Amino acid sequence: MVRGDYIGVRLRAIDGHSTKYPFPQTHPYFSSEWREWDRRSPPGADDRHQDYSLEEQGCDQAYHFTHELDEPSCEWDESGLDGEPLTIGIGVVCEDSNCVVLASDMRMTYGSGIRTHDLSGKQWDLPLPFRGAAAAAGKMWCVQPYVDELYVQLKMLGERKAEEQRIEIEEVENAVNDTRHRIHWRICDWEMRRTYKFGLSEWQRGEVSGGKLDPLILTAGKELIKNTDFPAHMLLAGFIDDRLVWIRADRRNQLQTNVSPGIFVIGSGGAIHDAMNHLIFREQSAERGLPSSLLHVYEALKKARRDKTVGAAAHYFIAWRNSQRVERFPADSHLLKGWAKAYKDRTNTTSLDTKKLAELQVEMQLQTHKVRH
Repeated sequence: MVRGDYIGVRLRAIDGHSTKYPFPQTHPYFSSEWREWDRRSPPGADDRHQDYSLEEQGCDQAYHFTHELDEPSCEWDESGLDGEPLTIGIGVVCEDSNCVVLASDMRMTYGSGIRTHDLSGKQWDLPLPFRGAAAAAGKMWCVQPYVDELYVQLKMLGERKAEEQRIEIEEVENAVNDTRHRIHWRICDWEMRRTYKFGLSEWQRGEVSGGKLDPLILTAGKELIKNTDFPAHMLLAGFIDDRLVWIRADRRNQLQTNVSPGIFVIGSGGAIHDAMNHLIFREQSAERGLPSSLLHVYEALKKARRDKTVGAAAHYFIAWRNSQRVERFPADSHLLKGWAKAYKDRTNTTSLDTKKLAELQVEMQLQTHKVRH
């Protein structure tokens, strides 16, 4: 199988208003005498740098604008009504790879003096026949259509396989990659439209209604696509039949599916490092039991909350391999608080997995998760 290699950086292109659409054939985008036109300096035009940086492409020439430019901003605004990307999602495999635990905080941060929202859902149930959930982090304007499209893709996959052979994990990975491609295509199409006033399909064809695109604009389009971010992270955890679904999709990077050691964290900023470091310190792995794994997730989320953009979790999602059980465990459980206090100065928590009492205490607090399809 060939997996998409997606690597993302911050968007550099900004909005410009340099021309009307469709472009006339005399427009410099289509002219083979681009540089000659640049030297001729048409009446009323000022020498101004174009709306996105070509210096990164090894070109520092300017072209003319017949309008006043707004003050440019060369990076995504990390605040605003679309929400901050600083959040956390944690997934662990435990009970000898027969159980998964998924947790995420519920805080949405807006910036600009707006208060945080601490009841924002960041976990979604997967459609039948999957028994699992997805946790997401990032910009919600990107995350929500990403989750919606993935749900549709997985549901269609399940329906196609209902009367046939079983669903292969590779097919689930393909669905995730196809979904990322679709959503990123839409983002790039909009960036192309707002920057050059034509769509991504037209750029791919190399022509619009006014004529063929100049090679320079084709090269600039490549840079725009390369530099257009996909600000979304996702964890998929659960089971299909008796097989583990365990996927970390970080922006446009290569999918991660490694079960060993069985810990994934999504998010950004210092929170992800604090959570990951604590899980490693606690030696969390697929061989650990559910009691100690719940404690480690609880402690990791608490460490991540040093970053004020990370809020509290409501519950932890739990699914089992050879069972239809899909359960929840309260994140504010007094049991976890007591264990965290008892093991605060102890480096080893394996005793939790050897005590029947701890297992029984967890069992008593598990709640049936009502799957929403």
